[in-house]
Amino acid sequence: MMHAVAIPPFERFYEQHSVEVLRLLRRRLGTDRADDAFQETFLRALKAYRRLEHGEHLRAWVLTIAQNVKVSGAVLVVRWITRAEGKGQRAEG
Repeated sequence: MMHAVAIPPFERFYEQHSVEVLRLLRRRLGTDRADDAFQETFLRALKAYRRLEHGEHLRAWVLTIAQNVKVSGAVLVVRWITRAEGKGQRAEG
């Protein structure tokens, strides 16, 4: 019989994983964008934390959130650039 791993308090979870998450985001996004993505990652984690059923694989879970934040940020940048280019073309035409 397997026992579920207890979920640590969020503060301990943050202390255990924050350095690695920030390091990952800085490698992928650069220092400026990483700070915002870091905050968004832990905000999303905090919102979802109470819904966790066990404390297994928390590292993988938070790194997945960070990856999703990185991807969603990239999508927003592409949309912004596309809109800006479209407005520029309309002004020229």
